[in-house]
Order: sequence, then C-alpha cells, then structure tokens
Amino acid sequence: MQPSDLEDDLRYRSKLIEECNHLLKSFDNGTYLVSWNGVLPGEKNQMKNHGARKIGIKVDSLIYYGKFIHPWKPYVVKKIRIEGKDFSWLKTWKTEQIASLLREIKSLNSEIN
Repeated sequence: MQPSDLEDDLRYRSKLIEECNHLLKSFDNGTYLVSWNGVLPGEKNQMKNHGARKIGIKVDSLIYYGKFIHPWKPYVVKKIRIEGKDFSWLKTWKTEQIASLLREIKSLNSEIN
C-alpha cells in the first residue's frame, strides 16, 4: 500500500465511524437489534457463527450537571454500547465490517422513521 492509499483508507474509516455515531445518537433510548451475518472482532471462535444473528445496540441518555461555569445547567450525553462494549470498540473493526454495520443501521433508521 502506498502512503496515500493508507491515508485515504483512514479517512474513509473515520467517515464511516462518524456516520455510525451520528445515526446512533439520533435514536431514542432503548435496545436495538441489528441483523448481522459476519464475524465480530474479538470473537474467540470465529468459525462458530455461520448463520445470521443479531447484534444488540444499546442507547442510553445520561444527564450531567455542570460544575464550574454553569453549575446547574444539565447536559444530556448519549452513551452507545455495541454488544455490551463502548462505541470506541468500533475503531478496532475492519473497514468492511464498519461499512456493513452502517448499512444495517441505515436500514434500521429507515424502518424506525
């Protein structure tokens, strides 16, 4: 790979991750199941999953209050967990897996809206 190809791939990955994050933050609180037929990163036995299954995505809204500048102003923060792990776990995925997840999230978003 040439350095420019590597940079383009990193830009493309970051764009996919940002788009996933943006779509998931638009969801309401709750647990969403997304169909998945691939292998998740970090699975110990990757040959175990041949059939289609579902990935659980949990969206929680937490309210924090400012401490210094605006002490009583509430801030709403969305916490996104995929299969019980933090959203930053998505950075360890392969580009094809992120693109596949984004397609599934877009189809779920169109079903909800």
